[in-house]
Amino acid sequence: RRHPRGALTRRLLMAVGWPGLAAAALLVLGHTGAVPPGWCWWLPVTVIPLTLSWAVAAYRALGHALSGPYLVVRSGGLHRTTVALQSRAVIGWTVEQSLLQRRGRRMTVGIATAAGDRHYTAPDAGADQALALISGATPQLAAQFLVTAPAR
Repeated sequence: RRHPRGALTRRLLMAVGWPGLAAAALLVLGHTGAVPPGWCWWLPVTVIPLTLSWAVAAYRALGHALSGPYLVVRSGGLHRTTVALQSRAVIGWTVEQSLLQRRGRRMTVGIATAAGDRHYTAPDAGADQALALISGATPQLAAQFLVTAPAR
């Protein structure tokens, strides 16, 4: 399943923000007579098209799914990884939200297992998607912690 548009917005802001911050720092240092010359502030700006394309690729690589007995998680921009893990191998979950993720109703889901790297993540999943993933992969484990709200 594709992750929400907020995940794309986050990656695009980071792709523009870091080179912009570096350009601003070089501009200030150049005008104060410090070591870098005053013209080099535009060098970080030249990489913005590259970082924007990387951000879109990183967003398109995000995904997760339940496929039969397997839990599949995919992420990565330059180094794309796909993990297929048997649902019965999941021994725990962690759910993290930054302030911006909370405002955008997204969360990072951590999957604890005794297999492989022992911990895998599904970053920037929608809150409803993440809870559906957790309850779909391990319904007995999730039932202990998830409470369904009454219909209004």
